Amino acid sequence: MIFPAHQFAELFPLIEGEEFLAFAEDIRANGVRDPIVLLGGAILDGRNRANALAHLAETGEVLGEGWGHRAGEPLSSDHLEDDYPWFRKFNRDVDGDPLAWVLSKNLKRRHLDESQRSMVAAKLADMGIGRPSSKKAFEPAPDHIPPIGGISAQAAAIMLNVGARSVERARSVLRDGAEDLKHAVEQGAVAVSTAEAISSLPKDEQAAIVAKGEKEILAAAKDIRARQRQVRFAEVNEKLARISEGNRDVDTSRRFPILYLDPASRFKSGFGDRSIENHYPTMEWPEIMALPIPQLATDVALMLCWSTVPQLANTLEAIKHWGFEYVSEWCWDKVDHGTGYWGFSQHEILLIAKRGAFPAPIPGTQPRSLYREKKTGHSAKPAWFAEQIERIWPDLPKVELFARETRPGWSTWGNQSESQAKEPEANVVEAQSGFDAMGSSRHVAGRTATTTSENLDVTGRRDAHPISDDIIDLPDFLRLGDEGPTFTKGEAA
Repeated sequence: MIFPAHQFAELFPLIEGEEFLAFAEDIRANGVRDPIVLLGGAILDGRNRANALAHLAETGEVLGEGWGHRAGEPLSSDHLEDDYPWFRKFNRDVDGDPLAWVLSKNLKRRHLDESQRSMVAAKLADMGIGRPSSKKAFEPAPDHIPPIGGISAQAAAIMLNVGARSVERARSVLRDGAEDLKHAVEQGAVAVSTAEAISSLPKDEQAAIVAKGEKEILAAAKDIRARQRQVRFAEVNEKLARISEGNRDVDTSRRFPILYLDPASRFKSGFGDRSIENHYPTMEWPEIMALPIPQLATDVALMLCWSTVPQLANTLEAIKHWGFEYVSEWCWDKVDHGTGYWGFSQHEILLIAKRGAFPAPIPGTQPRSLYREKKTGHSAKPAWFAEQIERIWPDLPKVELFARETRPGWSTWGNQSESQAKEPEANVVEAQSGFDAMGSSRHVAGRTATTTSENLDVTGRRDAHPISDDIIDLPDFLRLGDEGPTFTKGEAA
């Protein structure tokens, strides 16, 4: 081929073997119906046509009737220059963006399976478009078109209509796979999920497996996955044994008006990388509901409890069991969707419930009910939600259950919080302003309260407050008397 391939053209695999010979015969008989498009001295579209012309020039085959006045003549290497009518230059004013143009041309014209499209998306995401190394394909062009901005793997997946996980598999194959393995996926002979498993082997072993054919490839991938699951199982068990040592009981000797929790409920989806148990220990719902939440909360309190869609009914039942009344919810849009039976799950719900006459936020201070942020670690929640709690109720003591890490000014309980990794120690924090019965802010200077980093222990003793109401400076509507909380005149209990 006289002209090199443009980097955008190389996103797509060439046709080979019998398919290519049939294509070249069609070109010989009927001519080049669509011109070969050049950009910057490289072929942007039409590599297979150019290869077919080079093949015909090499074999000297006589051209058919579709070539008009050239019928009956052979092609020569001179016919592979860009001044012949079967070549044209890319015109951005007419053709638009070169990448979008190439994708549209190939995706509409060629029948690529999901694995092949995933390889295209992975190449696109790894191309480094916009970095200096990508300019070389444009430098020879007199009609220079600057590189476009970088493309994320997620954007590439959307453009090629494949899943983000398939793109990640393809990236692993491109990074670790032997050339024969990558070529097999690009030609549609091997699924990208199978190739990902094979790519974990040394490259000489990969090539040997690919050479044996489809049956051997599938058998090898199955064996590799089985061994990987065994290793993963051992790793998970070790992790669970390690982090479960941090589990301690809930200490109810101090009570809180704000409870924030993300129950580690068990969802029986089987063992594998998607299993919750691979990331942290979980509890059955009867175990969760048995936690002394009622004893941990003041008689007038607010609970903010996370729930996934499949666990919504269980979470609402637990909230009611603990003596709280559902009042509202905030929703987290994770941007990227996950799995799901009735719909691909893309959101989680923070249920808001109250016990007693806990007041709603002051009008104008409440956040919008929908917050959008990409998910990070497994089950990790955006800090934004805890920040809203701090912003709306800055002066009320707060506790987070099932905490993954500590937050300044909060008490925590959970086997993944940083407090679990060290011996308990006292931290003195300055008490902040409180709310009176009408919800207005009032500041009390010079008060201090002691909180500890140790996990809470299940004693259930209401009369063993290490910190008195006066020290915490609870607002009047949350103060405990002999008969329970007191209320201002006219306020419903």
